[in-house]
Amino acid sequence: MNKMIPALGSVGLYLLLAGAVAAQNTTVSCQALLRVALENARTNCAPISSNQACYGNFEASAAPLESAAPLTFDQPGDRVDVADLQSLQVQTLDFSQSQYGIAWMNVSLTPGSSESTNLLLGDVTLTSRVVNIPVLDMQVNQGINVRAVPGSNGALIGSLKPGATVTATGRTINKAGEAWIRIEYAQHVSGTGWVIGWALNSQDDRSMLAQVQPGDLILRPMESFQLVTGYDDAPCEPAPDSGLLMQTPTGGRIAVWINGIKVDLSGTAFLQTDSGGMTVSNLSGELDVSLDSAHQTVPVGALSRVPLDSEGLASAAPDFPDGYAYTVLERLPLDLLPQPVQLVAPLSIGEIVDQLTAAFPANGVWMVSGQRAACFPSASSPAVFSSDWFLGTGTLTFSQDHSSFMFSGGSGGPSTHTQVGPEQYSLVYEDSSSRTTFTTRIVDPKTLVTDVNYAYRSGAGNCTSSATWTWTYAGG
Repeated sequence: MNKMIPALGSVGLYLLLAGAVAAQNTTVSCQALLRVALENARTNCAPISSNQACYGNFEASAAPLESAAPLTFDQPGDRVDVADLQSLQVQTLDFSQSQYGIAWMNVSLTPGSSESTNLLLGDVTLTSRVVNIPVLDMQVNQGINVRAVPGSNGALIGSLKPGATVTATGRTINKAGEAWIRIEYAQHVSGTGWVIGWALNSQDDRSMLAQVQPGDLILRPMESFQLVTGYDDAPCEPAPDSGLLMQTPTGGRIAVWINGIKVDLSGTAFLQTDSGGMTVSNLSGELDVSLDSAHQTVPVGALSRVPLDSEGLASAAPDFPDGYAYTVLERLPLDLLPQPVQLVAPLSIGEIVDQLTAAFPANGVWMVSGQRAACFPSASSPAVFSSDWFLGTGTLTFSQDHSSFMFSGGSGGPSTHTQVGPEQYSLVYEDSSSRTTFTTRIVDPKTLVTDVNYAYRSGAGNCTSSATWTWTYAGG
């Protein structure tokens, strides 16, 4: 009986070794197939132009907008203009033939933002949620100012020369009953400006322009889209799960709406969806996700999950971050991206709390100093405004979730500033004769900078003014 034990052990060892060899062969085969798919995609799509989508590897497809001509997107290497896309899809049909769906999409978004590189991997569908608006070429009939809002008291952001051609994107009637035209204006951070209607001519009927309001977003192609991906679906161990890789150039920043969530990115992110939500992982740089006024900063090494409803749209604010899934991300083909990415270890909850807390200024005493922006309706009249309300020393207190801060002191009363973007806060003071906007951004934990824009509107005259203030932390 004892002599049989080695024999049985040998059989067991043989089976174990055979299984190990088979598993090793499968892994090697998977790596080889994946390598072929990735190299095919690189060869087929490098380089890719701005605002183009490229068929990288089988299987990919694209559907055109109703207003666009049929697309040729049948073979690897085919390219289409993003402006013509209604949807872009990749699928993994037969991995044994290196058919692992890959597509590239480079998108230049709102003027002033950077181009984004989007890499679709595995099983992914992007469907545009941008509603096309009519535009109209118009000619400037005399030199005229360009304003930030539709009104003669709006902040002056530029001017146009007679004979210039502009692209009109909307129209409105302001409170004074004046007709104003919204135009594309790349010189301003918003990418838009407003011009009084009588200063522009067109051969076409301007009534074709949509009625819009100040502050309405103008979304470019694929600046808002619905994302559906596979999840936990890698065809073999070394291959990546399905998902969307997004990256900006070094120092660049984009804002894009995905499944109703605003994603502000300066770096690299990976997005996936499942039946109940979307995860957004920060691989490098800065990432902020928001729904309406609910913002969530996601540090490198972490992810935030966004609940989705039955239609695949955000149903609640983004969750507080958790450590990202390193074992999922390490299999991504990061070398296909323009900028190198070095993954860090996933953050613990404690590390996330520490990073988010350290990134924000401390509550306590702050000194506010800067220019005094006086406003004079005419050369002979006294100043009707002096923007020194908060100049001086006071107490700054952030809310627990950093969605607002209150400043008490200085030469003005308590004021509450509300978060409007990543590390950016706003306060608007308005009465019957004036409107003042304070836009504050966090430079570092001990420095804030506020841009003050003032418009005086009264029968006494018209004047606008601006100033810049610097906040310096003085202690707890």
